[in-house]
Amino acid sequence: MKRWVVEPAPGEVRTALFENGTCVELHLSRFNRLALGSTGRARIAQYAPSGCFLITDSGQSLLFRQKLASPEGTSIDFEIVREELHEPGGVKIAEAGPINGKNQTTSTHVAPLDASADERREIEAVIDLALAGEVQAGPARIAFQRTKAGLIFDVDGEGDVEEINLLAAQEIARLLRLFQISGSALIDFIGSDTRAGRKAIDDAFDVAAKADPRPFERTATNGFGLLQIIRKKTRPSLLDQIFGVNIAVPNTETKALWLLRDAQLSSGIGPRQIVTTDAVGARLRDPAWAHLCEDLRRILGVPIEVIVDPSVSGYGLIHASQA
Repeated sequence: MKRWVVEPAPGEVRTALFENGTCVELHLSRFNRLALGSTGRARIAQYAPSGCFLITDSGQSLLFRQKLASPEGTSIDFEIVREELHEPGGVKIAEAGPINGKNQTTSTHVAPLDASADERREIEAVIDLALAGEVQAGPARIAFQRTKAGLIFDVDGEGDVEEINLLAAQEIARLLRLFQISGSALIDFIGSDTRAGRKAIDDAFDVAAKADPRPFERTATNGFGLLQIIRKKTRPSLLDQIFGVNIAVPNTETKALWLLRDAQLSSGIGPRQIVTTDAVGARLRDPAWAHLCEDLRRILGVPIEVIVDPSVSGYGLIHASQA
């Protein structure tokens, strides 16, 4: 049985697909991103060899990859065909095209239901897995990390090499769907000396990948154990959203949004004090984020105060009176 659920918080919405009680896909949507398929109007700011740059009313830059006859300054309608991508070392601005209405932000066509307490815990477990950067599947140990060129998986373990590789192939196919990884993914399996062993890895991955509706291309596993998977990248993955231009450390935006989520879920009475670092505090006090604290105030019905404390552990904590 399939069930789409949603877990909203100020500035960030988590939408998850559960199949038979297990989370198989987790999507993040953030307030400051133009979503795939969203439409709007922007003016032509500057022409470029590949098209032109647009500026929206909110000041966001878009790349429009088509030649236009209109002069700079003209307003045109657009549709987002690739979302803004934050990758290690840099940001790729969103790409726009003429409105066609074919793009989808997720693969669901039904309104998601509110997540239950058990589903919220499982969503948090998926987030924890993304932060950990490693997973154990039987005897197979799988580590993963983002690079500028794509996501790298390293397979290791003790015991039968064929069993380790086959279990890893199945688990990595699951992770690619769970984290909504697209673009390039390179897997470093334990090298196999036989063609049959390498083909078994390919077959195991293909069978497991059938559960993921997104099309892909792949190479064959070579003698060094390397297999590459390619998917068209139109949206950031869960890892891209969490880490941004960092490799494996949550970025300031993520820390700020998660503190707002923590405050929303906090228990107690009276005002909520969000105690955090200089960088996160500056983000929460940014005028462009003011409406998020106001949303939180309306949800909780109490005042919200952001307090900067450079000595705070982690990236912050929430204070609320318990009496």
